[in-house]
Amino acid sequence: MGRYILIAFFLCLNFSCKNNDVSDVAETEVEDYRITSLKEEKNEINDLFDSIIIAKNEQKRNFFILELTTKYPKFLKNIDLEKLSNKGINSVRDIINEGFEMNLESLKLTIRKEKAQGKIDELEHINN
Repeated sequence: MGRYILIAFFLCLNFSCKNNDVSDVAETEVEDYRITSLKEEKNEINDLFDSIIIAKNEQKRNFFILELTTKYPKFLKNIDLEKLSNKGINSVRDIINEGFEMNLESLKLTIRKEKAQGKIDELEHINN
């Protein structure tokens, strides 16, 4: 037992365990979660588009179209996927993917802004 405590102590010394380091790790996990969840949503939508395109029959194709439009109605307003060819469906997917990329870049900028604001707040707190 004492051996593990000693190892933990040296690990903390080695990695400079400070309160700020712990909060930085927590912030990174939140950032990763926000970015990861957006990427996962994009991947799921793309998987559904792939399923629609490679569906062997109309019944399967319509099943995946229904699933896509039910799960993600905000992306497919006023678009009737059932009437589109695979080429048209790929065009819709491309537009949605462009939107995801813009949202990811916006999120990354928001995260950078939040970090910068946190540092500013920290400096103001130190100066007061």
